[in-house]
Amino acid sequence: MMGRESRWMTDVGGVVACAVLIAAVYGLGVRPWLGARAEHAMYQDQVASLSGEVEEYERVTKQLALALATVDRHIEAETVMMRDASQLTDKLTELGLLAEDHGLVIDAMNPGKAEEGGSPARVPISLRGVGRYLDVARFLNEARDADRAVAVRAMQLSRGGEDGAGRFELEIVWFVSGR
Repeated sequence: MMGRESRWMTDVGGVVACAVLIAAVYGLGVRPWLGARAEHAMYQDQVASLSGEVEEYERVTKQLALALATVDRHIEAETVMMRDASQLTDKLTELGLLAEDHGLVIDAMNPGKAEEGGSPARVPISLRGVGRYLDVARFLNEARDADRAVAVRAMQLSRGGEDGAGRFELEIVWFVSGR
């Protein structure tokens, strides 16, 4: 009977050894391989997603480059002639006549000192007066059309009376080539 028990123990020992060997192979080889495969699949999904984003960014970048080229062409086509700051009296006369043409009553027109610190220099011109909103808007539009070196920095309008005329305060900036 000893032979049988010894064989049974040998069989159990073999089964245990096989189980340990299988666990070791799974733990050291198969399990990490399965984990690496899952991680690889996750990275592949991320790469595919990012590739789609890159293609979208490239498409948008091309559109923006075309839009920028269009803007550059428009800028080159529209030259801005800047006068010298010594011609301030002429500019004030032009603005006064233009305001009068649009039915605005100017109470005060005060030029400021030329603001350096950038190219081109800027001369602020403040205007206060009375006029209808649409007349003020037309005045500003025509002033800008007549001289592209003119910009509006600030505008304040108060409600008008029955005739629609209200008080306005404007700060216009005139860009000049020098002092």
